[in-house]
Amino acid sequence: MTRSRFITLDEANLKGKCVLLRVDFNVPLRDGKVADDSRIRATLPTIQLLHEAGAAVAILSHLGSPKADRYDSEYSLAPVAAYLGEALGRKIPLIVDWLDDLQVKPGEIVMLENIRFARGEKSDTDELARKMATLCDVYVNEAFASARRQQSSIHGIAKYLPVAYTGPLFVKEVEALSRALENVVHPLVFIFGGMRRPETKFDVLRAQLEKAEHLMVAGVIGNTFLKAAGKEMGKSLYLPELLDAAGELIEKAEAVNRPILMPVDVVCGTSMDDESLAVIKPVDAIESDELVMDIGPETIECYKKYLREAGTTVWSGPMGVVELEKFHNGTYEIAVCIAENEGFSLANGGDTLAIIESFDLQNGFSHLSTGGGSSLEFLQGKALPAVTMMEESARVRYAVEREY
Repeated sequence: MTRSRFITLDEANLKGKCVLLRVDFNVPLRDGKVADDSRIRATLPTIQLLHEAGAAVAILSHLGSPKADRYDSEYSLAPVAAYLGEALGRKIPLIVDWLDDLQVKPGEIVMLENIRFARGEKSDTDELARKMATLCDVYVNEAFASARRQQSSIHGIAKYLPVAYTGPLFVKEVEALSRALENVVHPLVFIFGGMRRPETKFDVLRAQLEKAEHLMVAGVIGNTFLKAAGKEMGKSLYLPELLDAAGELIEKAEAVNRPILMPVDVVCGTSMDDESLAVIKPVDAIESDELVMDIGPETIECYKKYLREAGTTVWSGPMGVVELEKFHNGTYEIAVCIAENEGFSLANGGDTLAIIESFDLQNGFSHLSTGGGSSLEFLQGKALPAVTMMEESARVRYAVEREY
């Protein structure tokens, strides 16, 4: 995938300028508070950079999928503004009516209410994009997690500004993910667990069948492959709607002599609580009343053998039910093995990043991606609308400069 370079903030004069900073703070909330702050924390350095440069900073994000053209307190960014204020040690006002008149002074940092309350955001209308472009002197796209969306604040707005800057986090995400696609250091290993974004993970596996030396699965995704391979899974969670896709992938992988690695032994329990016993057994011996809760020691050693040799590793999703300590050993062993490998390692997904942090292994990973679905789509080789737009903005800018 050929990329022209972005226009970065290194080239920007921000003093006294009104900066519209598009971020992705579409974070889970629980009891009116931020439940996962990884995306917010990852963006803090950019906010501080803009503030220290003397800009007036207006932070723009979406949250959930509210109906357009109406306010809904359920989707308000007020809890995010409150968390951000605590993180930055200053009050962050939430501006509700900002589209018609945005007033932010240099040195101020404000959060704008959910952009998805605005008509035309999700449909990428030119009218909304033009309107937002008139509100600022500088636009900065720092929302890589939304890069797959062709929407006005993440894509269309860049067409109506003389310069559209790409934030350092966005650039870092693209550069890190590209290392799994371009000039890859082999062996290349993908290991997918958990149950989030299963269709997208299946698409990545499909795209990498003939490129990666090893493809490994575990968790609910692994259970789905085991079920498709004819194993009895008892009461284990798996994805019935993806059984055919899993079977197809198993066949295609074997046809190119790169079989998908599945668990050969597992840790079973009879209930999703601390009362359940943890029993190690081969995958052929799962009882009708049992649930697969983790990968077993033989599987761990098999996976670790290839992970130790990897030149590039991409990991997304836990190996088992990490919420229960007796079933998190497989995930811990895999995390430690990847962290100890001197090759390039990339971890993706909120659950995965939370696990790595809980084990205090952050420094062992080359890149911790907060890009979510955008990262997975990028790893399929897809062109993401916002990435394409920011590249185009750079091409136009540099073409104009060459004329002079």
